[in-house]
Amino acid sequence: MGPLAALERFLERLFERPAARLPGARLEPVTIVRRLERAIDQERRAGPDGLVTPTRLTVAVCPSDAAALAALGGLEADLAEAALAHARRRGYRIPERPTVAVVGEILAIRSELFEAFPDRVVCDDVYLCMRMLAMRRRVVFVPEAVSVESASATLADEFARRRKIASARWQLLFHPQWWPWRNSLAMFELVSHKLLRLPVPFLLAAAFLLALAAVLRGGGPLIAACLAAQAFAYLVAIVGLLGRAASRLPGASAAAYFVVGNLANAVGLLDFARGRVTPLWNRVRRSDMPSPG
Repeated sequence: MGPLAALERFLERLFERPAARLPGARLEPVTIVRRLERAIDQERRAGPDGLVTPTRLTVAVCPSDAAALAALGGLEADLAEAALAHARRRGYRIPERPTVAVVGEILAIRSELFEAFPDRVVCDDVYLCMRMLAMRRRVVFVPEAVSVESASATLADEFARRRKIASARWQLLFHPQWWPWRNSLAMFELVSHKLLRLPVPFLLAAAFLLALAAVLRGGGPLIAACLAAQAFAYLVAIVGLLGRAASRLPGASAAAYFVVGNLANAVGLLDFARGRVTPLWNRVRRSDMPSPG
């Protein structure tokens, strides 16, 4: 970076920081763009064909700013375009199109422990915690830190969200080198809380098909009752998927939520098998977000 560019950066920092500390000051997209440009300049690395810029950029903001920025719509795509334009102006080599994520999660680590994420890792927060445990560091839960997140606006939004999470879990399953093998409690929690959910949709399908086959072959009343119970549960879920009709049938919404989650789990496996797992998350609508248009 030349002396004029360095002076420009110094002046930007000089005027940005006092404004950012004003009580109640709103975080503007232009401020994020400037921070991204500075991060790209600071994190560039020398490569065989010139200076290489990072292409995965995460902007961590407080939950209130995250909610305000989410209402803008298309912000992350605009930030990615701004990062790409800046890299081209500087003449940096860009291995792939940049992606930018704006997150309001309550998660922090010591800066000296941070390492670059592996290529195309999806759940970077889970990976980060596992990496800290593998380094024999502590992951501490602070109950006083509260993060509020509203539910998905519709079952279609919930399906899209769970599908992405499922593909991340399948990725995690097939990358045991990321697991915290040295921490037995963390391994138990990883397997019981995340990995054991993966075969559930296939076990449910197998249970239904086996019960149906048994009934067709003259199975007893107990098998017939099991098949009827499963069929009734799925019929209730179908009613729940119809929307307004679910409000008149107790348990329909919960059944629909259960079925949608497990369908998303199975589709997430297909996404992973087809190589469609990317670190780019598409924002889904939340129940407290205004409708587009």
